[in-house]
Amino acid sequence: RLLGKKSVAVILGLLGLCSPSSLWAEKLDTTFVLDMVIDSTPCYFTEYNAKGQITRYGIHSNSSSDFSHVNIGYVTDMTGKKLDTIYYVRDRVTKQWSIEKGFIDSYETTSFYSSGMLKSIDFDLDNNHLRHTIFSEDGALMGKSREEYVRGTEYSYRKYSEQYDQYGNITRYEYSPGSGHQGGSAWSYGSVTEKKDYKNEYDERGNLVASTSTDVYTETDGDEDRYMPDYQGTSQTTTTTITKEEHLYDAENRRVKTVRYIFEDEEFVLKDSSVYSYGRAPHVGEACLLSISVNGNLVDSFSSDKYHYDFPDVVYGDLKYITPYGSTVEKSYDAQTSTLSVKVKGANYDYDSTDANTYTFVLKKMESYMTKMFFSNKSYGSSYDIPVEDFSSEKYSYDTSKDYYMYYLYDEYVALYRNDTTMYLHYRVSEGAEVEDSYDAQTGIVTIIVKGGDYAVNPTNTHTYTFTTRKVDEAYISSVRIKGNDLSGFSPDKNDYEMPLNYIWGGTWGDNSPFSIGTRDFDISVYPGFLSVDKSYDDSTHTLICSIYNYNYVAHTKYIYNTYRFHFQPSLKRISSLTINGEPLDTFSADVHDYWFDMEYNPDVVSYTLPDGVIATESFDDSTNVLTVRLASDNTSETVEYKLHFRPVDGVDDFLGDHVNLYVTDKIICIDGATEPICVYDLLGTFVGTGRGEEIRIPVAQAGVYVVKAGGKAAKVVVK
Repeated sequence: RLLGKKSVAVILGLLGLCSPSSLWAEKLDTTFVLDMVIDSTPCYFTEYNAKGQITRYGIHSNSSSDFSHVNIGYVTDMTGKKLDTIYYVRDRVTKQWSIEKGFIDSYETTSFYSSGMLKSIDFDLDNNHLRHTIFSEDGALMGKSREEYVRGTEYSYRKYSEQYDQYGNITRYEYSPGSGHQGGSAWSYGSVTEKKDYKNEYDERGNLVASTSTDVYTETDGDEDRYMPDYQGTSQTTTTTITKEEHLYDAENRRVKTVRYIFEDEEFVLKDSSVYSYGRAPHVGEACLLSISVNGNLVDSFSSDKYHYDFPDVVYGDLKYITPYGSTVEKSYDAQTSTLSVKVKGANYDYDSTDANTYTFVLKKMESYMTKMFFSNKSYGSSYDIPVEDFSSEKYSYDTSKDYYMYYLYDEYVALYRNDTTMYLHYRVSEGAEVEDSYDAQTGIVTIIVKGGDYAVNPTNTHTYTFTTRKVDEAYISSVRIKGNDLSGFSPDKNDYEMPLNYIWGGTWGDNSPFSIGTRDFDISVYPGFLSVDKSYDDSTHTLICSIYNYNYVAHTKYIYNTYRFHFQPSLKRISSLTINGEPLDTFSADVHDYWFDMEYNPDVVSYTLPDGVIATESFDDSTNVLTVRLASDNTSETVEYKLHFRPVDGVDDFLGDHVNLYVTDKIICIDGATEPICVYDLLGTFVGTGRGEEIRIPVAQAGVYVVKAGGKAAKVVVK
């Protein structure tokens, strides 16, 4: 059943979803049902493991797998224009309907049942992820599929599909990647496919109580060249998992507890459980910790009533804890004793200072030093290591690498370059410490900041090390070869070059013409040899820009040392100037290829100039009164045409035949009897109007000469 339009508008207005102007809209498209009640009552959850320890605690909300029904509504203004699209989802735990604002991020298309209920949605999340979702006629989620198109990574696309039963519970899941080739390179060299089939059982309310899932995991290896995904064969693993759930509900059919079991050793054993509360969280405002974990593992010895813990092997940052809603936390850290104090304040602390408890944790002492430094000829692993002789954790400045250029920084090593050889200066830091590294291209100094694992609470626990490397005094292109030939006149000291006329820019790849040049045709050598060259082409100036740079892999930035520019002739040959009746055409532009003239054509009327090496051929079409000037050159197959449109010699009435009448009345161009669409332009080529039919009337704004075109024919008319 659909809500009345005024009722829907009132509800949306009360929810703040309609502007006042659309509150009483006469036209309001909706597709949600009468028993869909928006419930904003918060649902809190507490999850426990099999030991009864709290593993998670928070507010329950819809996710992509938590809703069972979806409906859609449109808010329109009084003219019927759609102002907003609103998506409503029903949670499978709380049975509540809520508004899902982030359901669609980009374009979407929808289809509906004849009853008006939503049938399917197709939408694109970010022009790279295509998703399709289908529903039953009562709004139940029936299936989802998603394709992710990923170029430049090991997969060309990934495909996910899910199927659901009438209760919105998943019955099948499938994942598979694609593979392919582009530009001669393979995108993937193997694939992994995962399929899961579920068999579900339900209680009398239609809620899932037991499920058996069969997981088939298939991996296909590729060959060494990454071209044949099934070359080395396929391995397959099948896993069957049997689970059982028990649910408890309140008087409003909302779930208040779920207990989950897993089938092991021929019997069901407790896996975990969840407790739900509505409107008020359990433990609200209590001055205690609910649980603590180390590296994600709950501490068995924890108790809310135990306030001191010794963790001599645990570094700060690996310790996590959960506190109740309504409480606040105040932390302090004693660097001398490596003791973290966590003071939990209850909800009444502002009125009762005794409503607080302090937990202390003695942790592993954190350091912030370099502990080792050595040279290696490999970035990972090593065939030999050379310790840095004067290394000391308390020595903070080194010129060990002063004869090397800094190549890049990455993962606790500095890549150095000298004499066409790369050497790696490795270092190690204290356990749990974090590293910030940077490079100053102006001075050649590499800076490594070592922060202790407790830096968040002890910001003084940090030490800075510097390495002096060889400064890049000069960075230049040492040679340029184009299609295997040295560029004539090249010098490292010259940064701007006018390219020969027979060199025409053809983009990244160039083309089959022997004179078409692309970035792949440029073989550039640089000094120092570890630097890279970034090539970009400016179409507006016809300039290839080559920048010599060093890339900082940590900061993801480029430092540009030097720039060279190679200036090409325009890729298309063009007329340099155009003269009509001995007068230069003021409106001429080499990039505009069509011109109209209110005069009759004869060979003496037109003259033009051409660049060196360009030749022109002319042809005049008596039926259209168009002179075509075709340009070409002897160094490329590329051609370009200019069309000059002249007034017919015999007038204009018969340009479409005897049955067509063309005339002007009161600044209105009239065409009677035409069988083709008519277009009108001014002499600058600006479109004025169009029409089709037995009687065409096209008004013009001012007096002048206009061009009337139909099909491949054109004529001039004078409007006074």
